[in-house]
Amino acid sequence: MTPYRKVLVAYDGSEGSRIAAIHAALLAKRLGAELRAIWVRGHLPHYPETIDEIDEEQETAREFFDRITSYLQSLGQEKGIEIQCEMRSGHPARTILEATTEHDADLIILGNRGHSRLWGGFLGHTADRVSEHAPCSVLIVRSAEEDAQFRRLLIGFDGSPGAEIALQHSFSLAKQLGSQVHVIWVHETHGRDSIPSQGSVERRFRHILPRINASAAAAGIEVRCVFKTGNPAKAIIAEAEAGRFRVVALGHRGSSGMWGRFLGGVADRVSEQAHCDVLIVREKRPD
Repeated sequence: MTPYRKVLVAYDGSEGSRIAAIHAALLAKRLGAELRAIWVRGHLPHYPETIDEIDEEQETAREFFDRITSYLQSLGQEKGIEIQCEMRSGHPARTILEATTEHDADLIILGNRGHSRLWGGFLGHTADRVSEHAPCSVLIVRSAEEDAQFRRLLIGFDGSPGAEIALQHSFSLAKQLGSQVHVIWVHETHGRDSIPSQGSVERRFRHILPRINASAAAAGIEVRCVFKTGNPAKAIIAEAEAGRFRVVALGHRGSSGMWGRFLGGVADRVSEQAHCDVLIVREKRPD
């Protein structure tokens, strides 16, 4: 059973958020999850010139939200899922996180880039902040395609606790979606002097492989595993592009002698540079 039963998608009217909403509708439908969309309007000025300006700003925001609601309801009807819509005021990232907690969401979906008059220059800035502080998993939609089938899923694994959680969540997700799954393990190197022999890397890979296979067997899926040597983020991105993967899944935090002090650093770089969607997996924090 997928760990994602309540999905929250952030929508600001931009092209990036429109594609994210389509992904969210398709994914929530296939998972049988509840789907809620949130639009965050900025705070009113502290010192408005006149009361009329306040009324005008509120009317503009309401009209914009009505257009958003109309589009999302049409999208929901097209994809066969109810989308609950709400408008809140405040700082976009902080308000999205507050709504996530209040609605007990399991997954946040955001577009990576998009222009929005009300959210500032880049939706990506909001996505970065939400990803860093979210109490649950985050799917950052980077692909330009509107069809979210998730047929091919690549999981980055370094053996850390965060990576173990990502592995279990991703296998469960893949089982329900029928995705092909590949796992990549990267032996991190720093310059030519640190490049190990092929034999030593293979031995380390064989040591970690049974853990991956055991998790896959428990989830009832088949998995293909590969190992690389080099910079983890670059290796994962290259593998995703070469294999035409639609989604890369990574744990958000984890300690590992192979991938440095924080797996989150690798996840952040992949989410910023990959051309496919990136699922940053967290174990949901209790309230």
